[in-house]
Amino acid sequence: MNIRSLILLCAATSCVACGGGPNAKGHVIYEGQNNTQPAGFEIWDVVVDRGTASSTPVNLTQSFGDDMDADWNQQEMKIAFASNRTGDFDLYVMNADGSNVSQITSGPQMDRLPSWDPDGNQIAYATDQDGDMEIFKIRPNGNDPRQLTRNTCFDSDPAWSPDGTKIAYVTNCDGAQDLEVHVMGIDGAGDVRLTNRPSTDEFHPTWSADSTKIAFESVQTGGGAHIDTEIMIMNADGTDLHALTISASTNALIHPAWWPGGDLLAVARVDATGDYNLFLISTAGGTATLVLDQPLTQWSPIWGNPTP
Repeated sequence: MNIRSLILLCAATSCVACGGGPNAKGHVIYEGQNNTQPAGFEIWDVVVDRGTASSTPVNLTQSFGDDMDADWNQQEMKIAFASNRTGDFDLYVMNADGSNVSQITSGPQMDRLPSWDPDGNQIAYATDQDGDMEIFKIRPNGNDPRQLTRNTCFDSDPAWSPDGTKIAYVTNCDGAQDLEVHVMGIDGAGDVRLTNRPSTDEFHPTWSADSTKIAFESVQTGGGAHIDTEIMIMNADGTDLHALTISASTNALIHPAWWPGGDLLAVARVDATGDYNLFLISTAGGTATLVLDQPLTQWSPIWGNPTP
């Protein structure tokens, strides 16, 4: 059974076999600062069991520079990420334990935000190689790069749907400067705008396991500055758009990542010192549960293996 079938089975069975709901268990891959190397970010792995970290975080990259934007492919047990370890941001692929790192893009352009297709055959990513940010896709060995968007504006944050049929992304190509969520086919055709929210920028779309819903980060803008952030959820066609209701004591949440086993998001939340820590919250809302509180910043979580 491939990962696409497994994810759909888990969603259809309410994840009895996947550990569902608040009992989420699996690896969370995140971007964090390193106490011994504070100038840069690294890719880290921590096991989450029933809402708390059950292992010591493991630094997977340990390089000079910034290693960011990790995405895990369960089918191939690989992690794609972006790094400026050689000067410019390029894409890399490594084994899930951090071994066998290979660089798959190069050049003066900035390549960021990789997103695997569910079968591990292609990676969507954002790049400015034609002068503005566009969405491309590439094979995990670096072969066959193909351009998916061709605009004179900003396209970024690609997210491949678990059923393998669509890519969500954000763009300001709608005649205003605000970033909106769009979806397109995996060949770039059939682009559809899903949101229309003046005075907000949308970021980091993430799909539910059955590809029927999308969550994303929405940042209200005012006077050129970001002044408020919330998590929004909608159907995959843009209907039933609503804010995730959080308790009054919960600070703003950013960068949601939908758990492959059920209705749960991994998120980052800023604390009183300005650092970000990792939390879990139900897609029905409520109180965010602290998963990992380490010195310095941990953010940009993504789910690895949703172990039972």
